[in-house]
Amino acid sequence: MPRRLAAPLTVALVAFAAGLVLAAAARPRVPGLVAAADSGVPLSNPLLMALEVRGDRGEVLASPVVLGEEGKRVEVDLVQPGDPGGPRMSLALDPRPTADGGLCIGYQLAIGGVSRGHGNVTLPYGENRTLRFGRRGALRMFAARVPSPELKQFLARKKTPST
Repeated sequence: MPRRLAAPLTVALVAFAAGLVLAAAARPRVPGLVAAADSGVPLSNPLLMALEVRGDRGEVLASPVVLGEEGKRVEVDLVQPGDPGGPRMSLALDPRPTADGGLCIGYQLAIGGVSRGHGNVTLPYGENRTLRFGRRGALRMFAARVPSPELKQFLARKKTPST
């Protein structure tokens, strides 16, 4: 996919997903949001996690936006379209609330079947944290409750084209 299409497509996807989440969360008659695995179980504490994974040369490998729930592990397998060889990247996230009102996210990252890192990162809602691995590799995390002022700010930043 050409680079000039990647950013607008990402913004459109994030805005669409967040719009659905906000619309569902705003209507009291809706029984709840559905978990990413489409289990039919409503999410009691919906959480949007935006991530950016960079490779050893500093290139962006993936920028997934994951809808999860506090206290529940989420596993994401990313594949190259048209490549039946399996996941090129696996990411497991285990978001847990902290006593001070923030979030501790347990993570495991594998690229091409090779573990690139695991551990825990603590962050306040609405702030970014970057973890380094390899020469220039990195995993950047952002989390916001759904709905929340931090989510609205995140979406407003995504709507602004980067130069």
